[in-house]
Amino acid sequence: MGCLSLALKVAGVALSFQTCIDRGDAGKEAAASGPPPVTTEFWGKFVAKSDIDPQEPEHGAVYIFFDREDNLNRDASENCDTSPVTQTVDNELQIRIRKVQYGGAADFSVVCKEPEKTS
Repeated sequence: MGCLSLALKVAGVALSFQTCIDRGDAGKEAAASGPPPVTTEFWGKFVAKSDIDPQEPEHGAVYIFFDREDNLNRDASENCDTSPVTQTVDNELQIRIRKVQYGGAADFSVVCKEPEKTS
């Protein structure tokens, strides 16, 4: 349970307000409800790539790819320290896409190459 008290004095008049909230196990119930996110990977046809903002290089680039399953151009975020995983099939550049689906929402990101191991 958490309580909040607020007291104000304006022009000689004192106002006071207090409220308490009992959260109970609401956080635990919300976390347990619903299925876990589903992660899949697939190849998407490369369409375009945004530039990385030199003022904010930590934000990475955005890739536009063609999602054959839904017949749509979509965007995927990229924050690779290396480079994206790519392949060329029939003169078509493809990028590896990771899709995380949680309920009705889906998030797409670019799969990054593993850094080279140094011994």
